[in-house]
Amino acid sequence: MDPHRFLSELPDRFRHWQTLQVEAIEKPLHSDPWDPGDVNLLQVLRCAAQNLQPGEQYCQIGADPKELTALVLKDVPTVQAVVLPLLGGSISAADSSPIDPTEQKAVTQINHPEQASELILTQWSQRFGSDRIGLCFLPQFTDYRTHLLSLRHCQPWLADRALLITTGAKWSALKQANLDFLATHPQAQISLSLGILAASDTSFGDGLQILVWETESAPETNAQHWQIYHRISQTLISRASPTHIHFRSPQSTHFPGQILCLEGILSPKENSEIYTTAVQQQENFLLTGFYQDHGDLNLAAEDNYRQSLKLDLESFSTVGEWIRQRVLSVLPQILPQFGLDQVEVTGTEMELVAHNHQHHYSIHYDNATPETQTRVLSYLYYFCRDPKPFWGGQLRVYDTERDPQTEHRWIQGYFNEFIPENNCLVFFPSSCIHEVLPVICPSHRFEESRFTINGWIRG
Repeated sequence: MDPHRFLSELPDRFRHWQTLQVEAIEKPLHSDPWDPGDVNLLQVLRCAAQNLQPGEQYCQIGADPKELTALVLKDVPTVQAVVLPLLGGSISAADSSPIDPTEQKAVTQINHPEQASELILTQWSQRFGSDRIGLCFLPQFTDYRTHLLSLRHCQPWLADRALLITTGAKWSALKQANLDFLATHPQAQISLSLGILAASDTSFGDGLQILVWETESAPETNAQHWQIYHRISQTLISRASPTHIHFRSPQSTHFPGQILCLEGILSPKENSEIYTTAVQQQENFLLTGFYQDHGDLNLAAEDNYRQSLKLDLESFSTVGEWIRQRVLSVLPQILPQFGLDQVEVTGTEMELVAHNHQHHYSIHYDNATPETQTRVLSYLYYFCRDPKPFWGGQLRVYDTERDPQTEHRWIQGYFNEFIPENNCLVFFPSSCIHEVLPVICPSHRFEESRFTINGWIRG
């Protein structure tokens, strides 16, 4: 599986990508009506299946109409497939009937719910020899335990590079299961969440999360994810159901992963001039660094932890002042929305950053060092060429807990995302753990980068 090629190709399969109106370009030829969310899901799966490599198989865990499997693999007739019962659950007799042989799919139904899940997968492994799972799909709505066990037990059979696509991204229990899987398997990362733009978003049913599995992913970098994600297991659960997990109020300071966006903050002329300034200063951009001492996270200065280019303020001071003045003018309305209305602003700072193809910034927070500890609010002004020439690069901000005595921080298990859009100003708490997801810029051209002016309010 080539997960990065899949992520770069996926937007081309849809109209209005990453909006509430997202629509698959190709529709299934089917006599029964399909919900738009099912059509979009099928398009995602077909795109993923077409990126499978020789010796990689498609695995579906949990009952779903078997015609979906045949449609997913329609254009890849050499790919073998297996449909397993829920690990720890069962599927009905109707669900275990063979696939129509006219589909010419080598799909195996293994239905032994009384056996250990490891034995179920061992049977499958014996059938397909050295083949491994390149694409694993969990379509069925389940509880936290079943979802996590299904992910964990298929892990030994995953290819070195694989995709895991799970449904139910809107449900806290299943999101928590995905995060706990990441905590115990740092080779995995959540690369994309779909259908969660709003409570009313049904563009992908109950929402999708796409996890990328890379066995040879840098262990030093993944260890840093572990240091944060493992704290999830320390959270006390007060009440749980198949769809929701409720947490006790911890003896800590809570920072909600809140994102506030102001659109059209500059005039079109000013927006264009900022973009022109950035492009003209290309030769002055430098590779971004990373703090050796990043507070309790103890994050190492790894080259692959943060990848981007940075321009210091003196190189864009004129247009930077426009942003600073806009930020200061809206602060009286913004600060109360973050519970910071009593904060006395003591200063601002900013830098200009360009993220090009595969650039990203892994989980961190903005006031972790003695030099940055007075930062209270972070802001980003997004700008780029129009129409937007890249995908990805979402800002993901996590609900964060802080121990007031040790300053240790950990993720509570929920997050908000902002999809980059031109001429938008975004605010979020500097104390929140956050990250920039990888950017997909097919041209690799600097002028088609994801540009931001990053800034911080001190108080």
